[in-house]
Amino acid sequence: FLLRLCADDVSAPRPRPSRRRARPPANPARLALPRRTAWLLAPVPEAIAAAGQLRALLADPELQRRIGEEPRLGRILRPLCRCLGVKLPAPLRLPPRAGSRKRTKPAPASTDEAGAESRPLPRRFRPPAACAPPRRRNRAPPLVRSR
Repeated sequence: FLLRLCADDVSAPRPRPSRRRARPPANPARLALPRRTAWLLAPVPEAIAAAGQLRALLADPELQRRIGEEPRLGRILRPLCRCLGVKLPAPLRLPPRAGSRKRTKPAPASTDEAGAESRPLPRRFRPPAACAPPRRRNRAPPLVRSR
């Protein structure tokens, strides 16, 4: 399919129906592939050579031009780059999603709200004791006895 797509032998995609189809319930017995980057390199050592060939293929300016023209190539190549650990070239990168920007909290309006933010962190978020500075005890100065 990839070769046919590059050679312009594939017709334009058909328009999809506008209504959404109900998805069948998820099958827990179905094989789920790992999602982390370069996961294929550990179980298949020969994939390292394939990753090098893919890097060389993606460096070709002709293929980069085709990727810009045909978005279906990106849908094929992006997962392949991810599983082989190949950095995505600029034409394959997707634009950031509209809702993915982190929102910042507005500054507190009164001092009561500021005091609420200074509460200690829950234990699971605190750094380990080895990272904490040593505690200083508040001791009174030694008494000087006069005779």
